[in-house]
Amino acid sequence: MISGIIYVIRNGLQWKDAPREYGPHKTLYNRFNSQVNTSITEVNANLTAELGKINNAIHAINHDYENLKK
Repeated sequence: MISGIIYVIRNGLQWKDAPREYGPHKTLYNRFNSQVNTSITEVNANLTAELGKINNAIHAINHDYENLKK
């Protein structure tokens, strides 16, 4: 299955033009689309976690600064 996806991408084909030996073109597309969506979801989750850490650090700095002003 992955070899069919790679073949389509490397050769700049439309999914419907994938050789039949790789299976139905719709299956190739669905598998590719699923992997892309999973990857995007993972990246978003990682970025959200990192932004949360940054946000917490900013709040801590602001809190410390406010305490210093008193």
